[in-house]
Amino acid sequence: MTQNGKLYTPVQGKTYSLFADSDDPLLYFAEIRRLADMFLKLCPDKQKLLDLIPKAGKNLFWEGLKTGGADRKTLRFIRETLRQSLSIYTQNVSQHLKSLPVAKSFDATLTTTEDKYHLYMLEIELVNRIHKEGFKREQETLFRRLKQEHPSIGALGIACIPELAAGMRLCIRAGIPPVGIQLNANRCARWMSQAHETSFSLEQLEELLM
Repeated sequence: MTQNGKLYTPVQGKTYSLFADSDDPLLYFAEIRRLADMFLKLCPDKQKLLDLIPKAGKNLFWEGLKTGGADRKTLRFIRETLRQSLSIYTQNVSQHLKSLPVAKSFDATLTTTEDKYHLYMLEIELVNRIHKEGFKREQETLFRRLKQEHPSIGALGIACIPELAAGMRLCIRAGIPPVGIQLNANRCARWMSQAHETSFSLEQLEELLM
């Protein structure tokens, strides 16, 4: 608890903050769940929706040449809706990109655009939904066979939004069920000149592990 009785101290990151204008990151998690539920009404298959997200991060004109009309319409709706709903959490992205030195302009993480932040936010929510039960089952196997070598394992990631999304994709390609929690703000030395204290949602951690 902080001195004012709150569980978290609001912090601003280099590009994003899950606090936005509040003192509670749980408002963000409620919003991303609402958005995921909305998109799943359009595309009820969680895996199909997840597979569409990388396409939504590309140029829709070129992607449209190989994407069906219904999916193309869904992609456009996802991007526009995410931008309207999540821009409050990514207010610093534009200024960060403008101030990025040329030497770091080829770093895919540091040059993440605002639209991609929003897509990563949705991607993390969907991956957690898809892999939560698999993660928990692999963890049970891990604990039972802790001293034995076995191929089953799960991954829990706690990182900034771009790095968490990248780590989840890597785990999925390797056949490892991942779940993850984004840091409330990106404040490590990679983003800033030195590391600053940040936090993550303990409530979300408990929910993922229950």
